[in-house]
Amino acid sequence: MFKPDTPIGDPFHQAILRAICYADIFNYPLTRKEIYQNVLRHELFANTANTNITNKKARKISEKDCDRVLEALVEQKLIIDSGFQGDKLFCLKGRGKIIRRREQSQTIQQKKMNLANKAAQTLAKIPTIQAVFITGSVAANNAKQQDDLDFMIVTKHNWLWTTRFFAVLLSKFLGVYRGADNDINCTKGKLRKQKQRDSWCLNIWLDEYALQIIPEKQNFYSAHEIVLAKPLIDAHNLHQKYLLENAWVREYLPNTSIPQKRMEIATSHIIPKEINLNLIEWFMYVVERYYMRRKRTREYVDRSAAFFHPRDMFPYVEKQFMKRMWAVGSKS
Repeated sequence: MFKPDTPIGDPFHQAILRAICYADIFNYPLTRKEIYQNVLRHELFANTANTNITNKKARKISEKDCDRVLEALVEQKLIIDSGFQGDKLFCLKGRGKIIRRREQSQTIQQKKMNLANKAAQTLAKIPTIQAVFITGSVAANNAKQQDDLDFMIVTKHNWLWTTRFFAVLLSKFLGVYRGADNDINCTKGKLRKQKQRDSWCLNIWLDEYALQIIPEKQNFYSAHEIVLAKPLIDAHNLHQKYLLENAWVREYLPNTSIPQKRMEIATSHIIPKEINLNLIEWFMYVVERYYMRRKRTREYVDRSAAFFHPRDMFPYVEKQFMKRMWAVGSKS
């Protein structure tokens, strides 16, 4: 019987199928280039945290190998392609509708990106914001009409909670803020989606000296999210520093390009000794933590990082991923 950790044909076939199965969770077909960039390594089935992976040398797959395997998988009828020459789209057999959906959604995607860029320009007027990234479905080039705009914001050191206060205030003033109250006050699904559409979801906050994702959140789902994040405002090259501080993603996505040169940036949440305590920031942190105490669910917050994700997506993604791998294995 097929098991997800048993090669299908050969390790290259399995690696390519993992990339396609993962994207299928989000109803998203991939181009050849995207498949190459999102090849998932074998060891993720045994461990979810990079600190537990025993084989630290993830094997990369060449573009030539990727092309060879894709052709073989199409011939075996495990996957299908869009059929036309050029930048073909690939997906699992029986899922051709998502190819048509992606081809038809490019206008929506462009509109969302334009809105995201305008939002980033507005947020950047707050002087303590160092960088603004678009994340989620828009960053993945998979936006739907009703989707909101997910942002990751990097702040000046020791100004995270003060910055967040003004960013939330600004977005509420503009009528585009999306918080927990939006979902609570809109019980009907259709109304909730209408309120979410194009709103600003400021769900990840990082201090410029604490760009590494905490170990508890390091898994193959968050690795994808890190790689997908696109900088919209980044005058200080923090995107490169962000990738460097999260080089562990290569334990899951070995074809990810990570800067080789180490940059001057702290790798922990420890405040440098030469910087005095910001009393305004400390006050804002205490006040906002107190305000959130009854609303918090699975959110993670500390002095230098905040992740406002009330739902942990990793268990769901992992379950759906394994389900697809089992299904593909049974057909091989």
